[in-house]
Amino acid sequence: MTDPPPRAQLLRQAETLVCGDRNRDYGPPAEDWGRAATMWPALFGRTFTAHEVAMAMVCIKLSRIAHTPNHYDSWVDAAGYLAGGWECAAR
Repeated sequence: MTDPPPRAQLLRQAETLVCGDRNRDYGPPAEDWGRAATMWPALFGRTFTAHEVAMAMVCIKLSRIAHTPNHYDSWVDAAGYLAGGWECAAR
């Protein structure tokens, strides 16, 4: 039997984190990022949605990946933010 491709390993790890530890520690994405979305208007002068918070976090991860492309955790985190963002947008 062959090992799964690296992309499958990354996605599995992202799933384990966002559906396990992160979900347990911070709550589901809509709840967690919804809290952040309620704080951002004071900083930016407009309202935000939970999926917009996810999009902003993806931008931070992309910036980190551009600086350090071999940092595996940033790739895993970006996949997790995209998945959670989709969950929020699909609600």
